[in-house]
Amino acid sequence: MNYSRAFKWAVIALLLPLTLLWKVAASTEEPFELKDKLVAFLVDQRYDVVDESTELMPVLRATADKCRMLVMEVSPDGWQRDLVRSRALATDRVSFVFRGNVYKDQPIWLTAQTGIWSRVLQRLKLYHYPVPVLAVIASEACNAEELPWAKLNERGVL
Repeated sequence: MNYSRAFKWAVIALLLPLTLLWKVAASTEEPFELKDKLVAFLVDQRYDVVDESTELMPVLRATADKCRMLVMEVSPDGWQRDLVRSRALATDRVSFVFRGNVYKDQPIWLTAQTGIWSRVLQRLKLYHYPVPVLAVIASEACNAEELPWAKLNERGVL
């Protein structure tokens, strides 16, 4: 098939900015430390909080009476979902918090797209912090979904 020279240059002109944008988005950036703000939020909700972070992910254990909850920051592209679910007991509820909204399963298209866009804006020095995705494992005694997660927006976290 023969394509005109103008068509080839138009395709190159279209694809070149897209590939550059992808490279900027894929480059690594220092992680945003949100642990202190999460601890303050959970303490405000009357939880006792202990840091149980691992090399794989930051983890906070929050307890209040019979309620046991793990709150962790996870990757926006969703690769840690199974790791999160493996930490849950059969009776635990797993949910994901993104921009103050609670989801039963991580909305990967939304979180991944936002994660890439945040990295692009960071590289362009237009925005400093990525939008975190939180995974919450809560025992039956907790109403983790009912917590005012939107208040984290007021703290500049989500």
